[in-house]
Amino acid sequence: MLSTVLNGKKLNLIQTVEELRWLRKEIEKSKTAGLDTETTGLSFYKDKMVGLCITACRPMEGFYLPVRHVIGKNLPLGDVVELAQYAISNKKTMFFNRNFDANMLEMDGCEIPYNADMHDVQVMCWEATNEKFPALKKYTRDYLKWKMMDFGEAAGTDEDGNANHNFGETDPEQSYIYAALDPIATVELGRHMWNTYPYIRKIYPVDNLVTEAVRRMGKVDVQIDYDRLEELSEEANKELRSMRQQIIQMVGYEFNIGSNRDKAEALSRFVTLSGKTKTGQFSVKDEVLQEIDHPLAQLLLNYSKRSKFINSFVKPLSLMKGKPVHFNFKTVEVPTGRMAAGQVRGNDYYARLNVQALPKKKVHRYLHEGSDLGYFLDDNPEEALGDQEVKAGFRDCFVAPEGYVFVSADYCGEEINICANLSGDDTWCNAINEGKDIHMECYSDDTEILTDRGFVLFKDLKKEYKVAEFCDGKFQFTNDYTTSVYDYKGKMCHFKTKVTDILVTPNHRMYGRTDKTNSYRIQLAKDVKNLFIARNAEFDGVSIFPDIIKIPCSEANGRKYADEISLTKIQLFRLLGLLVTDGHVRSSKNTIFIYQSEANKKFEKVKSFVESLPIKWNLEILEKDKNIPNGSNGDVFIWSFSHKELHRLIKKLIGNSIENKFIHRIIKFEKEEFLKEFFEFAILGDGSIDKREGRNNFTLCSGSEKLADDFQFIAMRLGYGTKKIGKERKWRVLCSSIKETLIKSPDYKEYDSKVYCVTVKSGLLIVRRNGCISVCGNSAKKVFGIADKEKRGIVKTCSFLIIYGGGDFTLSRRLKVSLQEAKNMFNAFHVGMPKVSRWIKYTIDQARRKGILFTYYGRPRLLYQYYSSSDPKKHSFADRSAVNTLCQGCLPTDLHIELKGKAVYLASHLGAKYTIADGREAITSGRRTGQCYLILTKSGDFAIADENHGFIHGSKKKPLYRRVCEGLNVKIRTSKLQSKMFPNLLELKNLFTAAGRKKAKSTILSLSMKDEVVKNRRLSTYFFICWLLKLPLNFKDIHRAASMRSIASVFGFNLKMDTNSDIQQLDKADYYLHWFRKSKTSVVGVRKMGIENIGSLTMTSGYQIYPTQGFLNKNTGADIMRILLCKFFQEKNDNSEFNENVELGWHVHDEINVYVKKEYLFKFFYILRDLMWVRHPNWRTDLKSDIGIGTSWGNGINAIGVTPEGTLIIKGLNDTPEVMERTMKAVKAAGLKWDDDLGLKRI
Repeated sequence: MLSTVLNGKKLNLIQTVEELRWLRKEIEKSKTAGLDTETTGLSFYKDKMVGLCITACRPMEGFYLPVRHVIGKNLPLGDVVELAQYAISNKKTMFFNRNFDANMLEMDGCEIPYNADMHDVQVMCWEATNEKFPALKKYTRDYLKWKMMDFGEAAGTDEDGNANHNFGETDPEQSYIYAALDPIATVELGRHMWNTYPYIRKIYPVDNLVTEAVRRMGKVDVQIDYDRLEELSEEANKELRSMRQQIIQMVGYEFNIGSNRDKAEALSRFVTLSGKTKTGQFSVKDEVLQEIDHPLAQLLLNYSKRSKFINSFVKPLSLMKGKPVHFNFKTVEVPTGRMAAGQVRGNDYYARLNVQALPKKKVHRYLHEGSDLGYFLDDNPEEALGDQEVKAGFRDCFVAPEGYVFVSADYCGEEINICANLSGDDTWCNAINEGKDIHMECYSDDTEILTDRGFVLFKDLKKEYKVAEFCDGKFQFTNDYTTSVYDYKGKMCHFKTKVTDILVTPNHRMYGRTDKTNSYRIQLAKDVKNLFIARNAEFDGVSIFPDIIKIPCSEANGRKYADEISLTKIQLFRLLGLLVTDGHVRSSKNTIFIYQSEANKKFEKVKSFVESLPIKWNLEILEKDKNIPNGSNGDVFIWSFSHKELHRLIKKLIGNSIENKFIHRIIKFEKEEFLKEFFEFAILGDGSIDKREGRNNFTLCSGSEKLADDFQFIAMRLGYGTKKIGKERKWRVLCSSIKETLIKSPDYKEYDSKVYCVTVKSGLLIVRRNGCISVCGNSAKKVFGIADKEKRGIVKTCSFLIIYGGGDFTLSRRLKVSLQEAKNMFNAFHVGMPKVSRWIKYTIDQARRKGILFTYYGRPRLLYQYYSSSDPKKHSFADRSAVNTLCQGCLPTDLHIELKGKAVYLASHLGAKYTIADGREAITSGRRTGQCYLILTKSGDFAIADENHGFIHGSKKKPLYRRVCEGLNVKIRTSKLQSKMFPNLLELKNLFTAAGRKKAKSTILSLSMKDEVVKNRRLSTYFFICWLLKLPLNFKDIHRAASMRSIASVFGFNLKMDTNSDIQQLDKADYYLHWFRKSKTSVVGVRKMGIENIGSLTMTSGYQIYPTQGFLNKNTGADIMRILLCKFFQEKNDNSEFNENVELGWHVHDEINVYVKKEYLFKFFYILRDLMWVRHPNWRTDLKSDIGIGTSWGNGINAIGVTPEGTLIIKGLNDTPEVMERTMKAVKAAGLKWDDDLGLKRI
């Protein structure tokens, strides 16, 4: 046995069988063994293991066991493999890139048990650092500070200095040092990572086990339809030739379309290029071409995409013809935990294809009866039972083997579902649980909506009507809206006051403000406690009439009866106002009448106006109590005038008889200055005014309901709160200058009828119920104002883009809509999903603050390197990654943080190590910019943080994290005050004077501006006097006040905001010092502050919990797929029948693709559904799967079940009660789980 020492470790070469037997006994005594293989290369087809590296003994020694070296002695291969088998089966074994070593050992007859106690240190390193494909040598040098031999030193190099990858050609007596050190480095590095980065311990078991699942998945032979692949190749090349011809014709000369320089030169002849590459050439990347509005740019873009399709997918797969197709999945590449796919360099065992990026084409195919599955899909619409959208195209090439069916299962809205659970958004969670579209928030069937035709019931809304859309205090009419109707049975929220009557579903969005000093915001109906809602809305009128209205002379049979009349616009509107209330239009003689009692206080004003008109009135005076049916307190003046043309105009504008009067829309939509004149004279005619002091109320009466509606509309436009009351021929419109009304907690009413939804872009409507007008939240079926089923793809795009950090511009570009439309969608999202919106911002700021965040399952995602960069693009990437990781948890740097005995300004102390009050060490770190919020609590405590910042509740031994986005009234823990210092009595005596108090206050206020504040007796005395005398502190800036909370905590005092302070005027708020601090308090308000720089403290040990501002502060989709793969292969390991009939070929994002023998399909369907069901105690929704079954990947039929005979059950087609009952009995008889066993409703 040859031996040497390196890095303090003994390294040995086993040369004889006797030494091998001795080593076996040493391994039997060990609990852990490091394992590694040395090979002739990296290919699983051509290369072999040439030696085994293993550890044993105490202290640990490394051993190399050569088996296939060209030079020197080799040990018996069988004995060495048997030793490896013993270690794997009986010991805790540690590898670095275990899949490679496991495959090499397996090729020499070693069996790898699925549940063996095998560990991959490469996974630990990846989890701890997020660096893709960690290398053993580099990590050992960096983290253990060992000297490591490079492969070239051991294996030698060629003439060009490149390492020889065939380790079998080395002399083991020379190269054993390199080989024997590897397993020791693996074990020591694994221990270092495990102890130094304890946060990896939660997710590591999943990541470690999934490597074995992925290894097994990569051994499945994927079946390809090469005939279909050839068809696709011909189609793509034909399109490419056609596009090339069009490009050459458009440019006018031949050029190399594959050359970026030539493309740029050709394109610059038509458009001006601006963006450049690093080499100074004009950029013609796909992203650049996409933004150029020119046919040539679009042709070049399409050519590029088609060319990539051929070169990246069609050609690589075509080259595999005649060879087995295997897919390789990389578990230690993507930091979020998503698995990448692609070929391994030097290993031709795997296809040169990234299956995760395979293109797909959405097409509609038609469902027919037939085949072994009972149904099949094709492109023939004749005699079809229905149609289904499938993701076909290139996927059609992937088919099931003979005797198998193709099953593709994916999670239903995985990211959306996870986001709903993590954010705790009530609307989203309820919609998912109830199987409804998100935001089904509706009005009762007796509610009216304002349209350009007036108020109409939702059920009477017609396509040609325009709906009033409210935005920024005004409304406008739009035909860009969608409507929906649902059957609803359950409780409705009823808001009823003297002037308000609203009946909506509990999740309906109400629009108002909690007090008159706040701005308007959205609040769910069920959460309303005190809310001021608007009762009126302005409208930018349109002037139709000229300034002078000339009414032609009235003639009949060539005889002139009346002269031409010229009225100013104001005169016309005043006249119309009088006539509509106190006038009459007689059709028989084309006569106009105005009635007015002399006893009326407004008589003189009316008389003066009438007589000022350029009209020759006929005046008749009815004396008091004579010839007046109802009597009068004074003489009644009746002005009349006959004029055919004037009569015709007035009749058209306001009608004639009492019950048929109305106000024409051109009057209602007139500019406000003229509408006021009309309205004033209408009140003079037949209105009553409340003249009591401080009131500006009046009532208009009408015998026409249509006229009452029109009066109400005009009054609303003019800024009055209104209500219409009355009954047939006795209608009144009550008008008030009070524009808002206070509604309180709703009463709940049982409801069983239709509910109606209307969606507009702004998210706000004007509605009326029982005569009461209100501005109310948009009853959107979708977050983005999209309700059509055909537009679900748009909704999905919007959801994912917004959740993962896309901006207005990106959204408009993706959906090909205007920038304003994209902004409206963003606004609708944030209005409709307040908790989701807050959670997204919380997650981003959490990442900015800590530089690391954790998924629900504990996966760490390191982002500090991006936030620490000066490149804003890296900051944006980190923000997107933060949310993506969680679906797949910061503080402004402009604040002080609490440390032991001092407080420091975070922005000036980034990257430094400090000790906090409990003795733990922490490192300050800077992030990028982020949206911050002011968090207000019931006790007056407050803090500034990003909205996804985590606060603590629960015990210290078992802390739980509560996010601000979880809503108001959340109980959160405050931090413990540090010990107080006894004040300096001499100094204290001088501070009781006016000058002393001023000095104390100014000193305390100035501390928030200092870079570092160290605790001392003098400052403690100032804090003491401010507390003792209850001196109000005013910081002018809320950030300085938040800083003072941290500083005051260091000195043992608690700074609170005066609960009577106006949060809209924080610069005037008062703050007071308190002796004690409650251990818990409730969040009662969150106010948006703006974009700020973010930083945090990262604890070097223990919980990531630290105090600041007086509080204890604190990717899931990828994890779910990893867990599913582990569960799937565990089922194969435990269930022999399942193992024999099922092969998992590959997975793509949240989808798995499986080959299943036809006779086993019935059992497999229900086993798979159970495996994919995700439920957690603290989740409000379950994550479910969609299962498609067919003969190829692109032709799967959506099935909700499988009968015992193997026939697919399709919703709405053959899911009869009889079929479902019979299937349920068969499922339970087979020992499988049915809906009720899974805790489900009907599928």
